[in-house]
Order: sequence, then C-alpha cells, then structure tokens
Amino acid sequence: MKKPVVKQRLLHQIMKITLFQFVLALIFSSVTMANNVNGQKKLDTKVTITLENLSLDNALSKIEKSAHVKFSYNSRLPQLTQKVSIEANQETLSSILSRILVPFNITFSEVSNQIVLQKNAVASFSNANNHDSLFELLTFGPIIKGKVTDQTGSPLPGATIMAKGTKTAVLTDFDGNFSIEMPANVTRLVISYVGMETKEIGIENTTPTIVLTEAGQDLKEVVITTGYEKTSKRTFTGAISKISGAELKVDGVVDVSRMIEGKAAGVTVQNVTGTFGTAPKITVRGSSSIFGDTKPLWVIDGVVQEDIINITFADLASGNSETLLSSSVAGLNANDIQSVEILKDASATSIYGSRSLNGVVVVTTKQGRRDSPLKVSYNLEQTVRSVPSYTQYDILNSQESMSIFKEMESKGFLDLPSTVQGRYGGVYNILGRAINTYVPETGGYLVNNDPVSRNNFLRKYELANTDWFNVLFRPSITQNHSLSFSGGGKNNTFYASLGYYTDPGWTIADNVKQLSSNIKGTFYINDRLNLTLSTLASIRDQGAPGTYESQKDQVFGKVTRDFDINPFSYVLNTSRTLRPYDENGNLEYYRNNWAPMNIINELKTNFLEIQVKDIRFQLDLDYKITPHLTYNLTGSARYANTTREHKILESSNVVGAYNAMETTIVRDQNIFLYKDPNDLTAPAVSVLPNGGFLRKFTNDMTSYNIRNSFSYRNTFADKHELEGLFGTELRSVDRNSDNFTAAGLQYDRGLTAFTDPRLIEKIINEGNSYYGFNEERERTVGFFGKVGYTYDRRYTASVTGRYDGSNRQGNSDSSRWLPTYTFSGKWNLSEENFMKNVKTINNLALRGSYGLTATAGPATNS
Repeated sequence: MKKPVVKQRLLHQIMKITLFQFVLALIFSSVTMANNVNGQKKLDTKVTITLENLSLDNALSKIEKSAHVKFSYNSRLPQLTQKVSIEANQETLSSILSRILVPFNITFSEVSNQIVLQKNAVASFSNANNHDSLFELLTFGPIIKGKVTDQTGSPLPGATIMAKGTKTAVLTDFDGNFSIEMPANVTRLVISYVGMETKEIGIENTTPTIVLTEAGQDLKEVVITTGYEKTSKRTFTGAISKISGAELKVDGVVDVSRMIEGKAAGVTVQNVTGTFGTAPKITVRGSSSIFGDTKPLWVIDGVVQEDIINITFADLASGNSETLLSSSVAGLNANDIQSVEILKDASATSIYGSRSLNGVVVVTTKQGRRDSPLKVSYNLEQTVRSVPSYTQYDILNSQESMSIFKEMESKGFLDLPSTVQGRYGGVYNILGRAINTYVPETGGYLVNNDPVSRNNFLRKYELANTDWFNVLFRPSITQNHSLSFSGGGKNNTFYASLGYYTDPGWTIADNVKQLSSNIKGTFYINDRLNLTLSTLASIRDQGAPGTYESQKDQVFGKVTRDFDINPFSYVLNTSRTLRPYDENGNLEYYRNNWAPMNIINELKTNFLEIQVKDIRFQLDLDYKITPHLTYNLTGSARYANTTREHKILESSNVVGAYNAMETTIVRDQNIFLYKDPNDLTAPAVSVLPNGGFLRKFTNDMTSYNIRNSFSYRNTFADKHELEGLFGTELRSVDRNSDNFTAAGLQYDRGLTAFTDPRLIEKIINEGNSYYGFNEERERTVGFFGKVGYTYDRRYTASVTGRYDGSNRQGNSDSSRWLPTYTFSGKWNLSEENFMKNVKTINNLALRGSYGLTATAGPATNS
C-alpha cells in the first residue's frame, strides 16, 4: 500500500524542487554558452568591407576589426605581402576569406573562437616548381604533431602551440590535436592554455601527448583554500591536509564524510552505522572538548554548512531516527568535488573563531573553464553488496540454543504459564500455544502434554538453524548516476550537474532515493570584476524500519528501547531456533511484549518514511581595487526541511501490545494498558481499540550568511611577501522542530481517526507528551583579521584574530563577545641552500603556534 504513495510523492517533490533548478540552469547555460555559440558561427557572420590594393596581412587586420574575430596564422608566410582588393556587402566571412585566401593556397578553419589560417599542404607539394612553395619548403623545418591534455587526460582545445622566439603558432583542435611546421633553426615549442602552467619543450623531446598542469600546482606553490581565502601552502603556517577530488573518491561510498577516512594524518573516522544519511564520528587530532563533542565544521565553497539537526557526539550511536539526518553533507554529490582541505590546528582554524574548535573540513566544488567548449560527462557507479554470514560472528546455532533451553526447562525456568503468558516467549511459547490449542476434528490438542510429544515438536526447531541474515538481508545493487556539463566562453564559465542515487536496500526494511543538483556560473565582467552565482539542491526519499527513541536509565546507565526491530540488531539477538515461516509457508509468530510477533510482518507494518529537501543559493563577488588589493563579497541563503513519518499499522506488534489483555495475568503485567488513576482497583483496559499510530517529526532550518572582506598581497624587492585579510561576517540560523503522535488512526479505513481520550491521559500521566515544539534562534556577528609576512621564501610569521558576538553566549556584556587569536611561525627548510641539493627530501618545514580557542555556549534562544 505504501509503495505507490511513496513513488507519487517522490515524483511530485522532484518536480517541485528541480523546476526552479532547471530554470536557473537554462539561464546560466544560455548566458555562458553565448560566446561559444558565437565563436562557432564566426564564419557565418555578415560583413561589409572594401579593400583596395592592401597587403594580405593588412587586409586580414581590417577584416578582424570589421567581423570582430581573431585570426591565427604564421607571420612568416610569404603570401602576406601580396596585394589584395575586394568589395563585399553583407557577405559571409566564409565567402570573403575564400575569395581572398584560396588563390594563395591558404585554408582556414574555426578553432575555439579563432580562425586558424594554414597553407594548403597538398597544393604546396603539387606545385613544387612554384617559387612561393619552394620558398616555404626551404625556410621551414619539420612538421611537429601531437596532442595536448590536462592531468585527467581530457583534451584541451584552443591551446596555443608556438615556435619559441617566432610568431609561428597554431591552436589545438576540438580533440586537442595540433600540427605545426617549424621555422628553420627553431627547436623549441611553447605550449600555453588559459588556467594552465605554460610548458616549454624541445622538438626532439616532444611526446605524442603533452600534459599541462593547472596553474599553481607546482610542489612548492600548491594553492590551498581555507574557505575565506586562497593562499600558497608555502606561506600558510597552519596544519592542513589537501585531498584532490580524484584522491577523495572511494568506490562504493556515497557520503563525502566517510570518504576522508585514511586520507589525512591525524583525522579519525569511526563509522557507527552504514545507514545512508548518518554521520560518522570524526575526530581531528584527538578530543578537543571536555563536553565530548568532536564534530568538525563543514564548509562548502567558503560557507559553513549548518547541521539540520544538532546531534551530540554521544547521540550519533543512539540509533534514533534523528541520526539519519546527522550528516550535513549527505546531499552533496562526490563527483562535484574539486578538492577537500582539512584544517587541523588552531593556526589553521582560528579564522573561523570559536566554532572551529574541533577542526574544519573545507570542500571546494568544481567549476568550468574559460574559452572551453561544452564538455559533457556521465558517470555510473554500481555497487554490489553481499549478504553477511554467521561465520563472521560468534553466535549459537539452533542445536546449541535448544540444549540450553532444555537445561533451563529442567531447572524450572521455562514453565508453561510463564512462556505462554509472559512478556517474551520463543519456541516454548509456540509449544505452549500448541499444547493449549484444541482441534475439534481430532478431538485432541495440537501437541499432547507429554515429554515425547513435546520433544518431537521441539525437534523441528532444534534443526531449524534459521539464517536470519538470508531472511532479512538481500544482495543489492546500488546505482549512482552523475551527469555534468562544463565549459565557458571568453568572459564566463559554467558548471552544472545532476546526480541520482538509488539504493533498494541492504535489508528488506531499507531503501533510499536521492536527487541532487549543482549549478555554478562565473561571469568575468571586466579585468577587475567577476561574479559567481551558484546553487546546490538535493531531495531525498528514504525508508527505514520503525524505531522508538532509546531510553537511558540515569541511575544504572542502562539503555533500552521499546519495540526494537532494527534488522541487524535482530539478527544478532534472536535465537536461530525461531522460524520465519511454518511448514505451510505461513508466517510463524512468537511472543513479544505480550503480543504475537513476526519480524517480516513487523517490518511491513511498522516503518519510517523520511523526506529531506535542501536548497542553497550563493553569490560571490570579487573586485580588484588595485593589483594587490581585492574586495570579496559572499552571500548565501539556505533552506532545509525534513519530515519523518513513523507509521504503525493495525496488524503490527506495537498495536498488539496495546491490546494484549487476554488473561488477568497478562492484563496485570502489561504496561501498555491504561490504569485509571482515580480507581486503583479497576482492571487495566486497552485504550487503542481501533487503528494504529502515526508519529510525525518535522525539522526546518533557514540560514543566511553575509561576509565582506579585503585581501592584500604584495611582494617587495623579491624577498618581502606581505599578506593581509580583514573582514566582517553576519550569520543567522533559525531551527524549528515539532512532533506529534496521532493515536487510533485507522489505516485500513481511509485514515479515519478513532482516538480514545484515555490514551492521551495515559501518555500525560506517564510524564510524556503527545506533541512537542521547539525553536532555536542563533545570531552571530564576527570581525576577523589575518596578517602574514614572509622573508626570502623561508621565514613566515602570521597573526590571526577573530572577535565574535553571539546570542548563544548569553545576555551578559562580559560574556557575549568571545575573542580568539593565534600567533604562528614557519621555517621552510626546503628553501635553504643546504637543502636544495638533497634529492631525497622534496619538502620540509617546521611550524609553531600559540593561540586561544574557545567554544560557544549552549544557549539557543538568548
């Protein structure tokens, strides 16, 4: 009954959440691809021009200005001195070039917004007696061919291949291939591309594939991102580990927070559960808080990713349903990640203030490249999970369990009344019911109450040896689809991705479907100003076994849970003498909470439906006031909504427990029945005569973040490097949560409610509530600054400070503002002369820091 409803609701939500996303994608794509489209159709441009007796070189310059195009050609072509005349009125550029260039045996083609002119090789060799062709053959050297790619192997179209010291140059085609005819006596090539390091090679060492690295990827000039700034790792005095997107990816793992395990020194990741959406316990450089909370701060593209639900370190292992929402990056597609930086010590994290006490994980997502054609990438990852085996655990088989039961029976622990009418009962409960079941057709009972009959009946359970792993688990295949588009024109870049993850469930009670999108467009308005607009969104529909919150005994420290049906816990704690089905293929029930229980039926009638919707918009603006001073504005808004619906149907063990009162023994023991406080002698009664339960939990979060900052970088006399960062930050986070319990909801009668008021009275008298509501309001203003000085690339000193004011620190003027600061220094031994010849060590540095850190108070509504 629930599957069609879930699918319709998922489809409806996907349509709602993605409609606006695709509208934005259409806008970004149309704007960012405008330059590419124009570039691809340059030859179709209508041109009006008159040329009279001009050299071909000057004629091409005139056409460049009139048609707004760029020509690339060998400046030493002898035809460039020839005179040309032409008159054209609204004629296509292709037609004009054909009229001018064909007579000179010159061909033309479009490559990455440019028109490449080359001599016609066939014509040159077929006319070997021609003076011009002979001149070219005598003055030009060999033809060099190759391919240019980036570090991932993707071709770089439009890369410039130039013969060093000359104007001879060609551009790579769409596949990154090139062919250049070298001038005489020139033996070196210079390869350049926007955003890549320029590379120079000799033609004798030219490989078929030339790989360019991204700018700043030199070992000593690795660029790192702290979320607030991009700086050189050489001058950064804090402890940081950088993980590239390729290094981060772990096949079979979806949650980014789990991928960093084993990737950085000093970072410990403990996976509490494998259920999707649950955060692992992450500790950066050991415990750093006396409160026991070691959660690091997650930052995506410079903005802190707020937790939808605040869960303590201890609560992560509670197994409550709220832990399924504990991962703040569950909705992030790992294929969208460019790099991850983990800030470890106080010097590295102090720019974030008190919130960064436990470390910071900075995630940078991918973006497009300028002057690049549209690149479409599709990735499909399928993961097969096998069913666990009892060989991995030390658990009794059915024969060993039955031997213990027989010993307990002989000692009087498994008498007939206690096993039949007690709260719990396994195979002896099934035996007791069979002994008490009269069969009119035979005039007797299902089992005679004698030792031989009882032993014969128990033998089939002794030999059952049920493999509960095979019953409750299944081999499943998860699929993770990722489709991305990237590229850029002359003044813009764009990146858009769509991800879909589906998991049919490792157990028969679990399933996950998640749709995520990422859109980012950067506009280079002029040489000083650029603007980036981005949005991240995800929607999740998840099914899980119904679970009640754990209850902790504060006196003895014991943790219990009513109606625990977690499949993994059930497998490890249930006797293998029990069977899921009887000899006739029908579900076989035993006793739990004074009511019939079968785990397969319970998972179908007691389940959770979880829905998560999360969307964030962000704006980044950079303006270069001077070559050394830059202003940055970052603004973001995020809204997240989650609902958890715990549905308990009429045929579940939970409802059965609320109605179990078949005998006075059961009625007096059953804690789920109602006892009238005004008449203590009255017998307990059921207050759930019809229907089941619906427990619904809703969490909403709205956050805003605005940051203004100025950064300064300059180098004096090639030895003195000065860096500065100053700014302010405003932050607002609102969290609302509510829950209620609808009792007596009749699922088999169109969700008609039939609530006995005594049930509400029972809940209240026990100190519980059938509804709840909570609000959290967090407001923070911060002032931050950082100054760093480096001498001769060897010695660096840095001072970082932040002054935060927050309502979480109370109303007192003396405690509302919280200062944090750090003094740090670094000695780059690798830059010393005595280390430059040491080939076994490529990077060596000594760091030291001293600082004051703190943590915000617990108040949420001050």
